[in-house]
Amino acid sequence: HSDRVSYLHHNLSGDDLQAIAPEPVADLDPVYRIAQSYSRGLDNRQAEYRDALAALASPGTLPAIFHCTAGKDRTGMIAALILGNAAVPTETVVEDYALSGRYWFEACLATDIDPNVALRVHTWQEFQGQTCPPAAMLQVLQHLEDRYGGIQAYMRTIGLTDEQVESLRTAALE
Repeated sequence: HSDRVSYLHHNLSGDDLQAIAPEPVADLDPVYRIAQSYSRGLDNRQAEYRDALAALASPGTLPAIFHCTAGKDRTGMIAALILGNAAVPTETVVEDYALSGRYWFEACLATDIDPNVALRVHTWQEFQGQTCPPAAMLQVLQHLEDRYGGIQAYMRTIGLTDEQVESLRTAALE
Protein backbone atom coordinates (compact mmCIF):
# COMPACT_ATOMS: atom_id res chain seq x y z
CA HIS A 1 0.00 0.00 0.00
CA SER A 2 1.38 3.40 -0.96
CA ASP A 3 0.23 6.87 -0.02
CA ARG A 4 1.23 7.96 -3.53
CA VAL A 5 -1.53 5.78 -4.98
CA SER A 6 -5.27 6.15 -4.52
CA TYR A 7 -7.20 2.94 -4.03
CA LEU A 8 -10.87 3.15 -4.95
CA HIS A 9 -13.45 0.40 -4.63
CA HIS A 10 -16.56 0.43 -6.79
CA ASN A 11 -18.92 -2.49 -6.26
CA LEU A 12 -20.29 -2.86 -9.79
CA SER A 13 -22.11 -6.11 -9.13
CA GLY A 14 -23.50 -5.11 -5.74
CA ASP A 15 -24.85 -7.34 -3.02
CA ASP A 16 -28.03 -8.16 -4.92
CA LEU A 17 -26.81 -10.65 -7.50
CA GLN A 18 -30.36 -11.00 -8.82
CA ALA A 19 -29.97 -7.50 -10.26
CA ILE A 20 -27.39 -8.80 -12.72
CA ALA A 21 -28.18 -12.52 -12.88
CA PRO A 22 -29.61 -13.85 -16.13
CA GLU A 23 -33.26 -14.79 -16.18
CA PRO A 24 -33.67 -18.38 -14.99
CA VAL A 25 -33.72 -20.67 -18.02
CA ALA A 26 -32.52 -24.25 -18.00
CA ASP A 27 -29.25 -24.93 -19.82
CA LEU A 28 -28.54 -21.38 -20.90
CA ASP A 29 -26.10 -20.98 -23.75
CA PRO A 30 -22.92 -19.36 -22.31
CA VAL A 31 -23.08 -16.53 -24.85
CA TYR A 32 -26.67 -15.68 -23.94
CA ARG A 33 -26.08 -16.09 -20.18
CA ILE A 34 -23.00 -13.87 -20.14
CA ALA A 35 -24.46 -11.21 -22.45
CA GLN A 36 -27.66 -11.06 -20.41
CA SER A 37 -25.74 -10.80 -17.14
CA TYR A 38 -23.57 -7.97 -18.46
CA SER A 39 -26.53 -6.13 -19.98
CA ARG A 40 -28.54 -6.43 -16.77
CA GLY A 41 -25.57 -5.13 -14.80
CA LEU A 42 -25.24 -2.11 -17.07
CA ASP A 43 -28.97 -1.46 -16.83
CA ASN A 44 -29.45 -2.09 -13.12
CA ARG A 45 -26.18 -0.78 -11.67
CA GLN A 46 -26.00 2.54 -13.51
CA ALA A 47 -25.01 4.59 -10.46
CA GLU A 48 -22.11 2.24 -9.76
CA TYR A 49 -20.90 2.36 -13.37
CA ARG A 50 -21.27 6.15 -13.34
CA ASP A 51 -19.21 6.44 -10.16
CA ALA A 52 -16.44 4.16 -11.47
CA LEU A 53 -16.24 5.99 -14.80
CA ALA A 54 -16.43 9.39 -13.10
CA ALA A 55 -13.50 8.41 -10.90
CA LEU A 56 -11.46 7.51 -13.97
CA ALA A 57 -12.45 10.81 -15.61
CA SER A 58 -11.37 12.90 -12.61
CA PRO A 59 -8.33 15.13 -13.10
CA GLY A 60 -5.13 13.58 -11.78
CA THR A 61 -6.54 10.05 -11.73
CA LEU A 62 -4.62 8.69 -14.68
CA PRO A 63 -2.73 6.55 -15.19
CA ALA A 64 -5.05 4.05 -13.56
CA ILE A 65 -5.44 0.32 -13.16
CA PHE A 66 -8.92 -1.14 -12.86
CA HIS A 67 -9.81 -4.74 -12.24
CA CYS A 68 -12.36 -7.16 -10.86
CA THR A 69 -12.05 -10.66 -9.46
CA ALA A 70 -11.50 -12.51 -12.73
CA GLY A 71 -10.46 -9.54 -14.84
CA LYS A 72 -13.00 -10.11 -17.60
CA ASP A 73 -16.53 -9.29 -16.46
CA ARG A 74 -16.74 -5.90 -14.75
CA THR A 75 -13.25 -5.09 -16.03
CA GLY A 76 -14.40 -6.05 -19.52
CA MET A 77 -17.44 -3.80 -19.26
CA ILE A 78 -15.44 -0.76 -18.09
CA ALA A 79 -12.83 -1.37 -20.79
CA ALA A 80 -15.52 -1.77 -23.47
CA LEU A 81 -17.20 1.47 -22.39
CA ILE A 82 -13.92 3.38 -22.44
CA LEU A 83 -12.81 1.92 -25.77
CA GLY A 84 -16.22 2.37 -27.40
CA ASN A 85 -16.36 5.95 -26.16
CA ALA A 86 -13.02 6.54 -27.92
CA ALA A 87 -14.53 5.22 -31.20
CA VAL A 88 -12.41 2.08 -31.16
CA PRO A 89 -14.00 -0.24 -33.76
CA THR A 90 -16.48 -2.76 -32.36
CA GLU A 91 -14.41 -5.65 -33.74
CA THR A 92 -11.40 -4.48 -31.73
CA VAL A 93 -13.43 -4.06 -28.53
CA VAL A 94 -14.80 -7.59 -28.98
CA GLU A 95 -11.35 -9.05 -29.70
CA ASP A 96 -9.87 -7.27 -26.67
CA TYR A 97 -12.54 -8.73 -24.41
CA ALA A 98 -12.21 -12.23 -25.87
CA LEU A 99 -8.44 -12.18 -25.44
CA SER A 100 -9.04 -12.34 -21.69
CA GLY A 101 -9.99 -16.00 -22.13
CA ARG A 102 -6.53 -16.98 -23.27
CA TYR A 103 -4.74 -15.35 -20.37
CA TRP A 104 -7.31 -16.27 -17.73
CA PHE A 105 -7.10 -19.92 -18.82
CA GLU A 106 -3.32 -19.87 -18.47
CA ALA A 107 -3.60 -18.21 -15.04
CA CYS A 108 -6.13 -20.81 -13.89
CA LEU A 109 -3.81 -23.62 -14.90
CA ALA A 110 -0.68 -22.02 -13.46
CA THR A 111 -2.12 -20.95 -10.12
CA ASP A 112 -5.01 -23.31 -9.46
CA ILE A 113 -7.45 -20.38 -9.42
CA ASP A 114 -9.94 -22.88 -10.75
CA PRO A 115 -8.61 -26.40 -10.16
CA ASN A 116 -11.33 -27.96 -12.32
CA VAL A 117 -10.57 -25.89 -15.42
CA ALA A 118 -8.44 -28.62 -17.03
CA LEU A 119 -11.21 -31.14 -16.45
CA ARG A 120 -13.83 -29.05 -18.25
CA VAL A 121 -11.87 -27.90 -21.28
CA HIS A 122 -8.63 -28.73 -23.05
CA THR A 123 -7.73 -25.49 -24.83
CA TRP A 124 -7.91 -21.79 -24.13
CA GLN A 125 -10.29 -21.48 -27.10
CA GLU A 126 -12.76 -23.85 -25.43
CA PHE A 127 -12.33 -21.96 -22.17
CA GLN A 128 -12.93 -18.65 -23.96
CA GLY A 129 -16.16 -20.02 -25.42
CA GLN A 130 -17.46 -20.72 -21.92
CA THR A 131 -16.12 -17.71 -20.04
CA CYS A 132 -15.68 -14.73 -22.38
CA PRO A 133 -17.06 -15.57 -25.82
CA PRO A 134 -16.69 -12.77 -28.37
CA ALA A 135 -20.37 -13.04 -29.31
CA ALA A 136 -21.37 -12.10 -25.75
CA MET A 137 -19.55 -8.77 -25.93
CA LEU A 138 -21.02 -8.16 -29.38
CA GLN A 139 -24.51 -8.69 -27.95
CA VAL A 140 -23.81 -6.30 -25.05
CA LEU A 141 -22.60 -3.60 -27.42
CA GLN A 142 -25.73 -4.12 -29.51
CA HIS A 143 -27.83 -3.87 -26.34
CA LEU A 144 -26.21 -0.51 -25.54
CA GLU A 145 -26.92 0.66 -29.08
CA ASP A 146 -30.53 -0.55 -29.10
CA ARG A 147 -31.51 0.60 -25.61
CA TYR A 148 -29.49 3.80 -25.17
CA GLY A 149 -28.31 4.85 -28.62
CA GLY A 150 -24.71 3.75 -28.08
CA ILE A 151 -21.97 3.98 -25.51
CA GLN A 152 -21.73 7.77 -25.29
CA ALA A 153 -25.50 8.01 -24.90
CA TYR A 154 -25.34 5.33 -22.18
CA MET A 155 -22.64 7.33 -20.38
CA ARG A 156 -24.80 10.43 -20.44
CA THR A 157 -27.89 8.44 -19.40
CA ILE A 158 -26.13 7.19 -16.27
CA GLY A 159 -25.17 10.75 -15.35
CA LEU A 160 -21.70 11.45 -16.73
CA THR A 161 -21.20 15.01 -17.87
CA ASP A 162 -20.03 15.91 -21.36
CA GLU A 163 -16.69 16.90 -19.79
CA GLN A 164 -16.31 13.47 -18.15
CA VAL A 165 -17.19 11.64 -21.37
CA GLU A 166 -14.64 13.77 -23.24
CA SER A 167 -12.01 13.24 -20.53
CA LEU A 168 -12.39 9.46 -20.84
CA ARG A 169 -12.20 9.68 -24.63
CA THR A 170 -9.12 11.89 -24.61
CA ALA A 171 -7.36 9.73 -22.03
CA ALA A 172 -7.97 6.58 -24.09
CA LEU A 173 -6.52 8.21 -27.19
CA GLU A 174 -3.36 9.56 -25.56
